[in-house]
Amino acid sequence: MAPPWTFDPELLKQLVQAHPEWSNPQLADALTADNNSAEAGPDRRGVVVDPARVASAKNRLKERWAAEGVCVRPLRHRSELVARLVHNTGVQIPDERNKQDHVYIRHLRVLDRIRERLPIASGRDLALRFERDLRRDRMVVDLHPDGTPFLRAAAPWELDSQNRLLDLVAAYRPREQQHAV
Repeated sequence: MAPPWTFDPELLKQLVQAHPEWSNPQLADALTADNNSAEAGPDRRGVVVDPARVASAKNRLKERWAAEGVCVRPLRHRSELVARLVHNTGVQIPDERNKQDHVYIRHLRVLDRIRERLPIASGRDLALRFERDLRRDRMVVDLHPDGTPFLRAAAPWELDSQNRLLDLVAAYRPREQQHAV
């Protein structure tokens, strides 16, 4: 049986519609603010909304909302760095590798979460050290044809005029050069 509502589910639907880019913690903060308002009922007043409850509610209500035309984005955060890496190399990371989460891919995802000010369970210091080391050594994350991530020295087109990395992931290169590195 589902736990009782600690927030207004109709307000959650309105927030998801108005701000589809918001993460579950951002939605939880808005719902907590609503609980602290004068309009909140006595059973909700002062209740802090947990982001996990927001995720659960979105999952429970997504079919009903879809029938009403409300689109709920996937619960897993999409890493822009990993998306750029896949796009630039033209290589997909196989699903079994996604489950194992290679350490380089995990660091890229954590760095994305840091940049977007999203909560991070663990690995913050390791990811920041990883970024610092890549920039210092002028290395980029690239993908082998089978989707395995690896580090390599940055190519000249991946550096700026002062010899600093433009990005942590491999830059786009024409199809004929993609696997020559």
